[in-house]
Amino acid sequence: MTSIKLFCLPHAGGSSIAFQGWKSKVIPLIKVCPIELKGRGIRSNESFYKNFEEAIDDIYNVLVPTIDGPYAILGHSMGSWLALELYYKLLQEEASLPLHMIFSGNKAPHSQRKEIIYHKLSNEEFRKAIQKIGGTSNKIFENQEIFSIF
Repeated sequence: MTSIKLFCLPHAGGSSIAFQGWKSKVIPLIKVCPIELKGRGIRSNESFYKNFEEAIDDIYNVLVPTIDGPYAILGHSMGSWLALELYYKLLQEEASLPLHMIFSGNKAPHSQRKEIIYHKLSNEEFRKAIQKIGGTSNKIFENQEIFSIF
């Protein structure tokens, strides 16, 4: 059976070290290949990226020469954004595409929600927002004295 490389992109401020422990935890058919970002870990002597595009270009240039068979890309948190943009660059450059893309620790780009600033809501808006989240007893909302403390 053919093995597969799993290229891993870390969270913001993270290093490839976050994935080192995975090497002994996955089945032998998966070769965990953490990607080190500039300014982190073994590349800490390099300057940080100036922008997102520079990061994608760098990751692309690190990844492509090592592709010698089936592979997948995993991005965690900020790494998931990098992974998505890397996929688009691979498409654009007509490079070999991954068999799988794995995104964790982040919302899909199209599902970004507007942040609610709870302390600026009226009492009624606040009540509705908290009830929508769930997990708070209706008794809190029914008792004005308790709700005013809440």
